Amino acid sequence: MQTPPFDPAKYPSTYTASAGWRAFGLLGGGGLGIGGAAGIAYFGSGHEWHGAGAAWTACLTCLVFVALGVATIVCILRAQVTLAPSFIESRSLLTRRILRSDIVEYRVRVHDGVSEFRIRTRSSRRLFKFTPVFKIDADFSAWFADLKNPDLIAHEADLREIERDDTLGMTPALRLESAMKARATAGRLCLAGMVIAVWTSVYPHPYWPMIWLTALMPPLAVLLTWRFQGLFTLADKRMSARGNLAALMLIPPLVLPLRAFLDRQLIRPVEIVGPSVIAGIILLAMAVAASSEMRKNKLAVLAASPLFVIYAAAMLAMGNCGFDAAAPIREATVVTGMRHTSGKGASAYLTLAKVPVDLADHEVRVSFDLYHRTSIGSDVCVIDHPGAFGWRWIDIDTDAACRSS
Repeated sequence: MQTPPFDPAKYPSTYTASAGWRAFGLLGGGGLGIGGAAGIAYFGSGHEWHGAGAAWTACLTCLVFVALGVATIVCILRAQVTLAPSFIESRSLLTRRILRSDIVEYRVRVHDGVSEFRIRTRSSRRLFKFTPVFKIDADFSAWFADLKNPDLIAHEADLREIERDDTLGMTPALRLESAMKARATAGRLCLAGMVIAVWTSVYPHPYWPMIWLTALMPPLAVLLTWRFQGLFTLADKRMSARGNLAALMLIPPLVLPLRAFLDRQLIRPVEIVGPSVIAGIILLAMAVAASSEMRKNKLAVLAASPLFVIYAAAMLAMGNCGFDAAAPIREATVVTGMRHTSGKGASAYLTLAKVPVDLADHEVRVSFDLYHRTSIGSDVCVIDHPGAFGWRWIDIDTDAACRSS
C-alpha cells in the first residue's frame, strides 16, 4: 500500500498506548513492584542472609525492582506521541519536543519484535527516541514520508540491484519474488535458530543433537549464501531486501562457549588456541567469499573475527569430546573441599585429593547435581579421556562409575 504524502492540514494527531500495551505495562510493572516489595519484607526480616550488610544489599536490590515497576507503570500511563504540522512531541517519564524542520534523518530499530524510532536533529547530538506503543496508521506514516531514512534508501537500492541481476530470474518481477521467498526462509531459519539456542542454553536435552544443531548454524548460513548468490546475506544489514542470515552466524559464538565451559574440562585448554585461530580464520574467509556485502565492509569483518575464533574453539572442544570413542582411564579419589559461586554464571567446584598429573589445580568444576550429592570425605570417580583430537579431558562422576568399569 502506497504511503500518502505529508499533508499539514491533517495534523495534529495524538497517539496513546493501546489496550494491549497498557495491560502489558501494568502487569509487568505491577509484578516488578509487588515482587520487589515482597523481597524487601522477606529479606528485611532476616531471612536467607546472615548479617546486616547482606540483608541491606538484598533490600536495596529489591528496592531497585520496586522503582523499575513504578517507572514502568508511569511510563505506560503517560505514553503519548503528538504529531503536529511543525513538531513532534513524545511523552513518557519525561516530555520532549523537536521541530520537524530540525530533523536530519530517522531510523527504525527492532529489538525482540519491538520497534523504536530514532530521530537525529541538527541542533542536538542526542537522539530523539520513542517506542510506538500504539497502532501505526496512514497519517502517522505520512508524517515521516518525506523525511530521510537511510535504511529505506538502502532497502530501495537493494531492490533495484535485485531487479537488475538477471541470474536471479527471467524478469524483474520473478527476481523480486525470489528475494521475498529468501527473506521468508531466512526469517524462519533465524527464528528456529533462536529457539534452538535458548533450548541448548537452558535445557540441552537430547544433549548432542542440540549441540550439533547449534554448531551447524554458521556452516548452513555460509552454504545458503554461497549457493544462492544474491538472495541471502551474512551482513547484519537493517531492512535488507535479501534473506538476512546474520543471526545464524551470531548465535553459536554466544551459546556453544557457554555449554563448553559448563560441560567440558580440557586438561590443557591452551592446546586448542592455535587450531581455533586457524579454524576461525578459515570459516571467516568462507563467509567473506560467500557474501559480497561482507567483502564490502572490511571493518565489520575485522570486528567479527573474534566471534569466529570463539565459535571455532567451542566447536573443537565439543568435537574433541563428542567424537571421543576411546576407552577412558577411571580412578577413584576423595573430595577434600567444596565451593560454589552464585549469580548468572553460577558454578560448583570440588577439590580432590588426586587428579590427573597434567592438571595443575586439584579443584575441578562439576555439575550442581553431583555437587549436591557429594560431601567432603566422600569418594568420586575421575574419568580421564584421551580426546578425539588428542586433547585430554576429564569428567567427574560418583564413585559408582569407577566400581562399574
